[in-house]
Amino acid sequence: MLSASQQKFLTSLHVKKYRQKYRKFIVEGDKLVCELLCQQRIGVHALFGLDTWATQRADLLFPYQTKFTPVTEAELKKISTLTTPNQVLAVAEMPVGIGLDAGAAGEVINSPPVISPTPNPSPHGEGSRSELIAAPLPGGGGVGGGVNRGVGAGLNQSEGFDTESNQKTGTIPASPLKSLYLDGIQDPGNMGTILRIADWFGLSPVYCSPDCVDPYSPKVVQAGMGAVLRVLVEEAPLEEVLARLEGWPVLGADMAGEDVFKAPLPERGLLIIGNEGRGLSAAAAARLTRRVSIPRPPGGAAESLNAAVATGILAAVWTSGQ
Repeated sequence: MLSASQQKFLTSLHVKKYRQKYRKFIVEGDKLVCELLCQQRIGVHALFGLDTWATQRADLLFPYQTKFTPVTEAELKKISTLTTPNQVLAVAEMPVGIGLDAGAAGEVINSPPVISPTPNPSPHGEGSRSELIAAPLPGGGGVGGGVNRGVGAGLNQSEGFDTESNQKTGTIPASPLKSLYLDGIQDPGNMGTILRIADWFGLSPVYCSPDCVDPYSPKVVQAGMGAVLRVLVEEAPLEEVLARLEGWPVLGADMAGEDVFKAPLPERGLLIIGNEGRGLSAAAAARLTRRVSIPRPPGGAAESLNAAVATGILAAVWTSGQ
């Protein structure tokens, strides 16, 4: 059964400022939640699902029984971000960044775990789940321990929460050769699709300017089909990224640039994708070492390509070795 304080906490994660403050985000639906449970990079904070889902996924759920709360369809609808809720909702830990993560500087803020029913020791879910207990989660809190600073709105330990967490660190590529920088991408669908493209072509990390849509928003997570679980994503100003990648070529998607199918492309570098409407910001354009474009053949009439579509074409050419 879902408590009022649990519902308040979960609905707060629909809003970016609380996702950032708690360092948590929502993953919904059987496919994405199962993928979350099968990977090792991102921690699982809590699970809320139908009893039928728990029975069907008993073996997969078994290691996470203390974090699972059975809910009704009506309760799931109250906490879901989907028009039609899909069996299960998970609360996942935002992975620690690689030096520029928003939570790494300043105070550490942890979120409350949920009150979970006592698990049945059988992996097949047989027996009663009626006894409710406070379920502290293993590991240090948040980005490396610390105390709960609170988020207002009455979300505190007195309502059945504490400050434990099971944060896992991100898997950092030992020597990434090709990365993306997203310069003001605003559409959640575009962001999710670009992360999926980065996942497909092995472009990681993906850096996001501070004015990008939140890569951990529910709409982005859904559009990316779980890419955020595999691709290292970090919000950071361009100057800080370039300082870290000193000496790297910086490519920019620009309609006035060289034909990407003919231009010599570097074996390593940072590719900047601009905003859907205005393109590259002046600050980003000033730091480019090469501008590349996708030529429009005779007969083509569209004014421009969608940002995600353009990213897919550029990534395919760049990673093909041309």
